[in-house]
Amino acid sequence: MGITTTTNYNLQKPNEFEELDAWGPPLNSNCDTIDGVMKANEDAAALADSKGDQAIADAAAAQGTADAALANAATADGKAVAAQADATQAIADAAAAQGTADANTTNKAPIDSPNFTTTAQLGGNTLATEAVADTKDTAAAYPTALEVVGNYTPILADRGRTMRLNSTAAARIYTIQEDAALNLPIGFRQNVVNWGSGIVTLAKAGAANIRSAEGHLVLDLTYKGCTIEKVAANEWYAVGALSTP
Repeated sequence: MGITTTTNYNLQKPNEFEELDAWGPPLNSNCDTIDGVMKANEDAAALADSKGDQAIADAAAAQGTADAALANAATADGKAVAAQADATQAIADAAAAQGTADANTTNKAPIDSPNFTTTAQLGGNTLATEAVADTKDTAAAYPTALEVVGNYTPILADRGRTMRLNSTAAARIYTIQEDAALNLPIGFRQNVVNWGSGIVTLAKAGAANIRSAEGHLVLDLTYKGCTIEKVAANEWYAVGALSTP
């Protein structure tokens, strides 16, 4: 009989009624071929399975990365919304500040002509119909000197004046009252001048204190002067051409 083979792998088939020695070698060769093909298939299946597992792991990692990216995007979106809200509030605050600045500008007298002529400029005062003139650099803005013939005690009305004590006929005394008798405001200041040929002495009454360098309290020459100022309750400083008592 002629030799026959399998359809797919072309393996030789034993003929009927052939002796064992005749078809044994082809059968053994066929078994080896079948074994090799089965092993190759098994290895290919194992490799495919391994690659499938790796592909699944890679897909899971990619999904995790995508989830993280999505979360970051959501966070960024939230921050963007907050930033937009802050920007909107800043614009509103700026507009309010501009409105306040405009109102303040409207309600202020111009620098080059500081006369208040409107009700708004005078804070709603009903006297706004009369212009309030600026008195700076005019004679009326400054106190005048006052000459005293006799002793003197400072009073509020003479604040800022230069007090000239005429000592030609007799020595004069400039007396500071304690707060309990005459509570002049802190910052009250006067200039005191010896306006004669005698002497003028600074004196204190009650709890008042006069602080001066080395305790000097006398103006002993004509035109000698000093400045005296209240700096605290019952506390006065005297600075100038003072001599010992």
